Amino acid sequence: MQIRLIGGISRDNAIPLSQRNEKVINLVDKYFEAIDPSFNNHVALMEKQLEATPTERNYYDYLFNSSTSLIKSLCPLVKALVFNDESFNKDLLKAIKFFKNNESSIDNNTSLNFLKNKQLIAFQREDKLPDISKFKVLLLSQIDQSLRDRTLTLNYSYRFVPDSYFLIPDKEWNE
Repeated sequence: MQIRLIGGISRDNAIPLSQRNEKVINLVDKYFEAIDPSFNNHVALMEKQLEATPTERNYYDYLFNSSTSLIKSLCPLVKALVFNDESFNKDLLKAIKFFKNNESSIDNNTSLNFLKNKQLIAFQREDKLPDISKFKVLLLSQIDQSLRDRTLTLNYSYRFVPDSYFLIPDKEWNE
């Protein structure tokens, strides 16, 4: 009975979303309290764990707050690395080349195509951190992610190379 009521409330567009959420939460709490009185203790414990887990915004806040140490420690490494021009992530390669050639400023012509939607929102967010620092931090973050999923590869590496480097070339295989 209460589950149908919850479904009806959640689909009712006449009620504002915040009120719907509040009503659904209250009904769910009442339902589980009726089934298991110790449920509220479990929920309180889970809420504490969820609050301790960083959200997307907290993640980018943490990155931006740590920007100075990240930039000082990782930017020289990125400058020294030689990325494979045949990597899948061409937008990121452009951003890396821009960074290597012009590390002190960005302008309206700077390509941000390598950023995903959430990263772009974090970059455009108003705060006291300069845009160049946000650009570098997000670039470093995206380089990390792209190396892990192999959309960005390195020329002189055994670990971060395309899978095709380990295969026999088609020409030799056909012979």
